[in-house]
Amino acid sequence: VVAQQYSLAKEAYQYGVWRAHAHLNLMYGPYSVDKVRGFCGARAVGNPLLDQYFANGRPDRDPSVGSRPRFLYMPTYGDLSSLRTVLPRLGDIDADFTLKLHHAEPRSQVALPSNVSLVHSDADPVRLFQQHDGVLTDFSGSAFDAIYAGLPVVLAGIADPSVKDYARLSDADVSRSLLSSVATTWSGEDDLLDSFGTARDLVDKPQRTELVARLFVNPGTAGAACASAIGDLLENGEAAEFSVLQVRSATKRYIQLNRQLRIRIARQSEPESVVAGASRQRERVRPLHRRLRARLAKSPTLRSLANRLWPARQSPLPITVLPLMPPPQLPA
Repeated sequence: VVAQQYSLAKEAYQYGVWRAHAHLNLMYGPYSVDKVRGFCGARAVGNPLLDQYFANGRPDRDPSVGSRPRFLYMPTYGDLSSLRTVLPRLGDIDADFTLKLHHAEPRSQVALPSNVSLVHSDADPVRLFQQHDGVLTDFSGSAFDAIYAGLPVVLAGIADPSVKDYARLSDADVSRSLLSSVATTWSGEDDLLDSFGTARDLVDKPQRTELVARLFVNPGTAGAACASAIGDLLENGEAAEFSVLQVRSATKRYIQLNRQLRIRIARQSEPESVVAGASRQRERVRPLHRRLRARLAKSPTLRSLANRLWPARQSPLPITVLPLMPPPQLPA
């Protein structure tokens, strides 16, 4: 199992212990590797999504020309999204906007101001970065991608501790400490164009170069680095340390126990009549299942017929294993 990092945002989830179950985690850079190296196998390879952007060794951008700027708005989804509060205000700003919806955001619930056009999650981020003068976002990982690409970034939205998705954020996400020196914030009340002007001045600052070096490696060649790391895994196998195996084993055990507990709670909450009815069904089925197993075990003809009737695409196992299978479990 190989897990590819897809974002630098929502750190509490992105760097969760679920990564211990992957044999290899392909991370964007040293910052991300340091977050997970204690409990999983990880390698810094870069972000292959933006390889084309850096294909010539430097960003190739063709932003809008003229007096009217064009910005890319890339909000996250769910409770952390700024979409409901920010989108209506964009209509009052003397600029054009392209809204790129998150793939988890319902398309039917968006009413666009006249100066906002809509693209969906399948739009090429490389072309979008090349065609816009800056990026407006919130708690989305697009903020880090835009910083990497050298675009001015303005952050909107406030994290509400009472919402469910707040648990996905780390302290760094909430305070925006990683981005504070390379991006500006917009409250919705001040002038957004002024905020972008300030963000533009930060693009060429040393702190942006230093941050990018911490967050990303292999600009333009990340895909090749990913392929090399996967090839190495296939050839040499996983070099899992004791700590990784311990975390993997413990979390697997807790997941199994949690599932069993959920089943037990669900059964206890069912009406007694349902439980009793299911028990009677199981008792009626068991004798039939035992007779079927016995006949299959004794009759080559029946086994041959069952093999023809049972499509191989439904199960890689031959029908001859049926005598060893437990009785079917009806809902309890």
